[in-house]
Amino acid sequence: MGAVQLTAAVAFVCLLLPDTAAQNLIKNPREQKTEHSLLINEINADNPGLDTWEFLELYHTSGHQAALDGYYLVFYNGNGNQAYKVLNLQGHVTNSQGFFLVGSHTVNPLPSLTLRPNTIQNGPDAIALYYGNGRYFEGIKVTNNGLVDALVHKSKKADKADTLLSVLTPDQDAFLEDPLFRSTDESLERCRGSDLQWFFQVAMPTPGRDNHCIPSSQLNASTVLISEISTVSTSEGLEFIELQGPPSTTLGDLVLVLIEGGAKEVYFFMDVYGKTSPDGVLLIGPAQSKTPVDLQFPQNASSPLFRAGPNAVALYLGNSSSFSLGTAASATNLLDALVYTSNRSTAPELLEILTPGRPIFYEDERHQQGDVSVSRCSCCSVTRDASAYALSSPTPGQFNDCPSKRFSQAISFCLHGAGECHVVLLYIFSNLKIPP
Repeated sequence: MGAVQLTAAVAFVCLLLPDTAAQNLIKNPREQKTEHSLLINEINADNPGLDTWEFLELYHTSGHQAALDGYYLVFYNGNGNQAYKVLNLQGHVTNSQGFFLVGSHTVNPLPSLTLRPNTIQNGPDAIALYYGNGRYFEGIKVTNNGLVDALVHKSKKADKADTLLSVLTPDQDAFLEDPLFRSTDESLERCRGSDLQWFFQVAMPTPGRDNHCIPSSQLNASTVLISEISTVSTSEGLEFIELQGPPSTTLGDLVLVLIEGGAKEVYFFMDVYGKTSPDGVLLIGPAQSKTPVDLQFPQNASSPLFRAGPNAVALYLGNSSSFSLGTAASATNLLDALVYTSNRSTAPELLEILTPGRPIFYEDERHQQGDVSVSRCSCCSVTRDASAYALSSPTPGQFNDCPSKRFSQAISFCLHGAGECHVVLLYIFSNLKIPP
């Protein structure tokens, strides 16, 4: 069967990040018209070993195909502040999602403009995007004439690029593509903060796809969250629970608990331990899972593990000695919880205990067929709130494949309380493609 479109079916509240500790905020250097801006969206200049998987990604904020006539990409060497590579983008267009890739032929998807391996220097260097009739050629001194966007980058904290910064991005620091962030590879990805300013973040490379944009405040926090659950077993996959926490960190003193909604009683619990991946993910599932798990369900666990009707997945501080089968649901030492239902019935008392004032998450028929999972899609460390989740393709052990904000509409409204106005940003997603 073909893809089925899910229209206006998912909405979640995204409490935008209060700070951006990962990298400094940057402003659009030349105050582009935001209705049709072309931006430097992602750069991967430094690969492990030989630089054979480097790329640069542009993004047109229309989210659609756009002509690149009149644009130039100029790569500057921080040693001498001269251009070492110039690309004329005349005749090229972005793809149907607004992306345009430049990079090595080994990059997937294949870039529209391919470069020889080790072309993009690691830094301290800069990449600048220009528009207009200016003369841009290899050896040109750094200039802001016709400048549209720019990124000054480095691979060592001690690197300096004062001239490049003063000309291209005044009052900003060079962005560090930190090779210690991930054991494999990483890139600098453009994200947007709560004040609508841009910042760059080190993350897993995503050429030709939406950037993950998980704030550093969440990546480096001690809090562990419920990231994704799949509550059904099919020929394509098995039940699993995925947690998100600090990257490459040993976890302990955590208990995963499943609670039956009608009786509000514990029917499964297990200690959580192990080391998160470089992306901060810990996958829990059965031993026979096609995707290798980091922590297996106990051998005596029932199969299927998840029960029909309203239920909850909860994560507590402590150890399993504090729990027993049939004990009542409690909020004591509760870190995170998701209350969901596989039918139309609800569990108001369980909601009040675990997630007071928050809604229940409704699964649907596609979820019961096992082709989608329940994935955390909020931009920040929002805990105990079903509004932070959405239906998506299962991605056990990987970043969640959340509905794209490029196909969403942001609606802000004011909630009055104690004489103050608290602004909430609500994303309504439409035309989301989920496999049938």
